[in-house]
Amino acid sequence: IIVLLLIIFFTLHGNAQPSLPDSLQKAIDTAKTKTSLAYAYREAGQFYYSFYNMEGYNKAAILFEKGRAAASQTGDSLFIAIAYLSLAQVYDAIGEDKLPKALEYYSIHQQAAIKENDTAVIIRTFINIASVQSRLGEKEAAKNSLNKLTLLAEKYNQIKILNKSYVFAAYISSQLNDVNLCRGYFNKINTSNDTITNGSLAYRKFYFLTKFYLLGKENKFNDAIAAGEDALKEVNNI
Repeated sequence: IIVLLLIIFFTLHGNAQPSLPDSLQKAIDTAKTKTSLAYAYREAGQFYYSFYNMEGYNKAAILFEKGRAAASQTGDSLFIAIAYLSLAQVYDAIGEDKLPKALEYYSIHQQAAIKENDTAVIIRTFINIASVQSRLGEKEAAKNSLNKLTLLAEKYNQIKILNKSYVFAAYISSQLNDVNLCRGYFNKINTSNDTITNGSLAYRKFYFLTKFYLLGKENKFNDAIAAGEDALKEVNNI
């Protein structure tokens, strides 16, 4: 009986989330301005977010929401947009009924990036937005975001930005099961100047998953399996 009780105890409590470190709690309790309070809540939220599990995401969301409320009183539009980004990311991670909010908050962050004319950040927001639209089943909206993403990346004209944009666009197109669109983006990936297989591109997993999809559609099953195995090797590298 004692052994059984111990098993139940560790099952229930073995993976319990640790408490917020004293330093982070103190930063919240002693914040003298709305800016410092918003920053403290964001740091505390990141602590829980970094556990990458649902309990951590839910705790992070509560703290990020408090941070957004504090940030909204600072009058700093960029600072407010960053607070919305934190919320968008955690709602993206939670998924399901939180995805519409993630999309809304990513869009708010994007508008701030557009106002600041920060092209690299705008490109990143299109990646986030297209991903959520795809998961929500908003196929045409996702395709429109991918089009804007790649057009902007082409204007930015840096090989790593271009390749990441094309790889991501191809991958999302595969998730939308649009073979022609997927192949079009995939064929634009420049593997000569930024070789994906040697690790210089952060989106190798997406590249191999897209290759797996396209080869499967072409009935090249042995090659598709090999690409799938390559994708599995990259599971921890994104």
